[in-house]
Amino acid sequence: MKLFKLHPLILFILSAILVTSCGQMKEEIIIEKGGTGSYEMSFDMIPMMRGMMLGMSQMADEGMMGPDSLEMMAKLEEQIWSKFPDEVDSTMDLSQGVPPEVRDNPAKMAIVKKATGFVRGGKNKGYLLSGVNYQFESVDDLKAFYEISREGNKGNPKMDMLMGKTDTEMIITSNRFFRSQKIEQEEDEEDEQDLSSIEKFFEGAGITTVITVPKKIKKINVKTYEIVKRKGNSVTLKIDILDLFTASEPAEFDIRW
Repeated sequence: MKLFKLHPLILFILSAILVTSCGQMKEEIIIEKGGTGSYEMSFDMIPMMRGMMLGMSQMADEGMMGPDSLEMMAKLEEQIWSKFPDEVDSTMDLSQGVPPEVRDNPAKMAIVKKATGFVRGGKNKGYLLSGVNYQFESVDDLKAFYEISREGNKGNPKMDMLMGKTDTEMIITSNRFFRSQKIEQEEDEEDEQDLSSIEKFFEGAGITTVITVPKKIKKINVKTYEIVKRKGNSVTLKIDILDLFTASEPAEFDIRW
């Protein structure tokens, strides 16, 4: 049973979080022995909705109630969760509604059909994660999924600004996982105007990346990322999306085990 309608290409949903000033996305990458693994990107829809509804309520209230009003916050929470079930754990087929350049290409459609959209959580858990999971067979397979994601977001200005300009390099071997991402800068762009648009779209938005490898991590080097937690064969990194545009170095991690 469908609980609520979502865009067929789930990565489009991630663009909604970039409209707000408090968007946080989460990447989870698991590397298995032999170079296979899983990639998952998700975000919690509830903080985004809470921020949007709070802003609208304050505007409608014309200052009669302060932003910290317990009454206002209780009403907002009730309104938010009334739209969603107490518990949800649903998956979705992403092959419907993809752009023609993907749909008409058998190789690309094979990649889309391997991806799974999902919604997890609910009122009882206090969160509602929306995202996509992809089981990859090699580094080239994962690169192909990244490229399909970029094509799927063409025409959406916010995601195209981020994903459409991002140059990604990846290496996966028997004892190493390396990824480097850099925003491609066009020669004729007007820097001040472009930076202003970027700040408007992405201010406050961040990505937490959790990476798990087959064995205990021996060494990790990062650029632009911040190491939040490291334990055994797992490491958690964090980055502000604005840093992808403003940092002099690429967003890069190099993990060896």
